[in-house]
Amino acid sequence: MIKFIDDKMLYILYGKRSYFKYNRLYVDSLLEKFGEGKFDQEPLTHDILKFSYEWAADTFLELMHSQKDVRFLYYLFKVHEDSIKLYYHSQTDPVALEKKEVHISTLSVNRRILKLALEQACDINYTGKIDPDPSVMPGFLMRMEDLLFVGERLFAFAEYMAERRMMEDPLEIIIEKNAYTIQRKYHYDAIYGNMEKLFQEGFSSGLVDKDSVKELREELQKCMGINYDFAGGQIKEIKKHFSPAAPDMQTVQYEALLINLQHNGVSLENSENFYAGLVLSRANKLPIQKSVYLSHSFRRYFFRPILLVSINGEERALIGDEKWQESILVMATNGFQWQQAPEEWKRNEAFKKYLDRKSEEHDKILEDKVKGILTGRGIPFIHHVVQLSPLKGPATRVDKEPGEIDLIIIDPNCKKILVTDCKYHRARYEMVGFSTDFKNFRDEYEPKIIKKVKFIKNHLPLLQEHFQRDAKIDFDLTVFDVDALFIVNTPTFYILNGTIKTVTITHLVQLIENCYTVPDVIANFEDGSKKSIKHPYYTIQ
Repeated sequence: MIKFIDDKMLYILYGKRSYFKYNRLYVDSLLEKFGEGKFDQEPLTHDILKFSYEWAADTFLELMHSQKDVRFLYYLFKVHEDSIKLYYHSQTDPVALEKKEVHISTLSVNRRILKLALEQACDINYTGKIDPDPSVMPGFLMRMEDLLFVGERLFAFAEYMAERRMMEDPLEIIIEKNAYTIQRKYHYDAIYGNMEKLFQEGFSSGLVDKDSVKELREELQKCMGINYDFAGGQIKEIKKHFSPAAPDMQTVQYEALLINLQHNGVSLENSENFYAGLVLSRANKLPIQKSVYLSHSFRRYFFRPILLVSINGEERALIGDEKWQESILVMATNGFQWQQAPEEWKRNEAFKKYLDRKSEEHDKILEDKVKGILTGRGIPFIHHVVQLSPLKGPATRVDKEPGEIDLIIIDPNCKKILVTDCKYHRARYEMVGFSTDFKNFRDEYEPKIIKKVKFIKNHLPLLQEHFQRDAKIDFDLTVFDVDALFIVNTPTFYILNGTIKTVTITHLVQLIENCYTVPDVIANFEDGSKKSIKHPYYTIQ
């Protein structure tokens, strides 16, 4: 089904035809491999999900590779460009967009599917030319609908597999003759809305680097001698020159971009590295299954707006105006702060130093925000703790073992000592991304902070003297409870199901007011019953 939003933007949804066709094919493949039944035990549930994920990935590739008409590529490209425009509309006036039956959650999934499809286009040898022919459009539309349905299943299976890595025994799968069901067990579905609410609040009010794009322009000039406006602007000018009537669909000769940039005073090395860092081609794109898992990889179309595609045997650069801006924005706001950037750009030593500096600055942004909240509430703390000093005698170092502590917070109202580390991490928007964070917390951050808590517990008299000297406290810390705390800049699933207490900066005041106690949540079941669920929430209770 196709919709024209504001008479110019294409928005496509799959319908019953795609659902019945591919759902039948998928169920038949399940029956052949596993038979009918209810499956709720590992490793069988994992095996079914892995099989399902691979089926969806293979089917998606078959759909893409069976259509080599270049007009379909342009159709796909146009729908993706419009999806970015619709996304911007959703940020400025979501109510108006919903009234036009463009639902933000569906748009978000569709954008991910369209990006994945265009990545696969790099492997296909397209033929033909742009001839207006209404007779081909119904077939193109059907192909798009099928890709959206199969792609939705592909991402859904990936999400379920990610949930397995973060929840305790989460899923059961029912295979019947004409249907299948994947459902969460226990109380998990009944509290899913709590999770979505937390994430939406955090995404809307989390820390954002608002000046990052302006700063990137300056750094490209300083580090590589590149005028950003020229580097991006020449693409638009070339497209207009060769196709004044329809510049959006005009491809570009990639080598011309390099030559023009050199004529603008940029060295050959910097010209090649700059554009190469923005190119996605069959040589550097990820295989489809890895691409879905590695959602924040810099080898994805999300970060690389220049698609190198084969059209009638010639390699051409397909570059969308909307995609160019999107990629630059997400790199600057959700990449550089963690020293994540195109490998080609990191070949420039000056730019590498900029990334190092950017990372240090953003750790400080979160810590300064925390310190401001604590100071405003009169809560004693010390920060960047590398040693503890007694009133008399030599200091005891902690930076080597157990490791530097970002903050030690002393709250006399709650009789709590909070050994605190701040984690400024990348914004994630799906379970696959959250599972990366979860693994980092579980395998890396948890063991370190547990050691730090143990050290402080064993050195409370020393901590007492250090605070007496630095914060002039007059209460006995040896009767306080010692606990670990992570403070993060943006929501992640570990907050809900991690072992160590974790809070976003936007909810820190609320946690303080609750005396650092994570509240229970209420699970509301379909039969009207209720149950109080303790943290960690996605565990068997």
